[in-house]
Amino acid sequence: MVKNCHKSITRLPLLCDSETIRVAADLCHPALCITADTKNIDVFAIFERDTSIQILPVLDDNKIIGLINKERFMGQMAGRFHWEVYSKKRCTKMMDDKPIVVEASMPIREVANLLLGSGIKNALSESFIIERSGKILGTGFTSDVLATLLAYEQEAAEELRQHRDHLSEMVEERTRDLMLAKVAAEKANQAKSEFLTNMSHELRTPLHAMLAFSGFGIQKINAGSREKLGQYFLHIKESAERLTHLVNDLLDLSKLEAGKITLNPVITNLGDLVLQVISEFDALSAQKNIEMHHHFDSELALISCDIERIHQVLTNIIGNAIKFSPASTRVSICLRTLIKETSSSPMDQRIELQIIDQGPGIPDAELDTIFDRFIQSSKTRSGAGGTGLGLPISREIMRLHRGSISASNNPDRGACFSIKF
Repeated sequence: MVKNCHKSITRLPLLCDSETIRVAADLCHPALCITADTKNIDVFAIFERDTSIQILPVLDDNKIIGLINKERFMGQMAGRFHWEVYSKKRCTKMMDDKPIVVEASMPIREVANLLLGSGIKNALSESFIIERSGKILGTGFTSDVLATLLAYEQEAAEELRQHRDHLSEMVEERTRDLMLAKVAAEKANQAKSEFLTNMSHELRTPLHAMLAFSGFGIQKINAGSREKLGQYFLHIKESAERLTHLVNDLLDLSKLEAGKITLNPVITNLGDLVLQVISEFDALSAQKNIEMHHHFDSELALISCDIERIHQVLTNIIGNAIKFSPASTRVSICLRTLIKETSSSPMDQRIELQIIDQGPGIPDAELDTIFDRFIQSSKTRSGAGGTGLGLPISREIMRLHRGSISASNNPDRGACFSIKF
């Protein structure tokens, strides 16, 4: 007698690549069951009729008493002698011992442990029965279990490899970040050390001059001429002004970075302010025979600004252009205004001021860093003095005015500083 093990048995579809087989039911193959009274000739007919059937569970009172393996059964029935002897006998003569039965929800790894502990010497059971709540779902094959375990191991190995590679990438990235941070810290420390050395020199020079000339004055207060004493006082005054300028720069930078500077904006003509600063450097430019050339495309370039602070920016940039330019060269100052198309008001305009010199220029790698604190261009770091505070102070002042300041190199020679409002 042949019957279905369970009415709901269907052939399960193959799992897609993204799924993971986890329990015994996922390996289930539909199976027909036969009773213990079924004759071997009928078993032979079943295997011949349906070549996909590899295992036939044998039931007695609805309990599994064994399995008939197609390969072994057909092998034994192939000979004429066995066919004559066994074909009319009950199938129980040809079945294997009672099979291993597993619950459909049993995890694959537990199924494998059960098969390993089944007691079969030197081999694993080839198949097993899969049940759910005591009802047979079908059969499972040990080869599928082993294949699933191998897939698990391969997936675990791949995950481990990916994790190792990711960890290696993280370590390399972290190491690279630490190296960059180390280099940046070393550069910052070097810049700070150079600044302190430079600042120490800049502060000591006027102090020593004041002490020296005041000492000369004391020595010659009675015997010296008024003209000589006047020169001493002039040197003392110049040194005091230089020292005051240095101290003010330090205080200004500290206040600007702390946000403690309050602007007093008024409407002013930027062109007039530029001409005023140029006139203040008449003596220095004449001394170096530097031609100061200015070109304004409009007589009226109105801006709202703190006049004192913008004057400070112009003094820093124009002063540097003269200071770092060789003798008998030229400094050009260009002022351009662009009134927005949507407005005719002279206040609603964009203004760009360019200060162009013929000095040593700025290395391309330093065009951004020269606006950092304590940094001086490698081409202007020695010989002309300075502390490296003028540009960072100028940048902070322009930021407060919602403007900008940037540097570039001229195609032929020299640097160009652009101030935009």
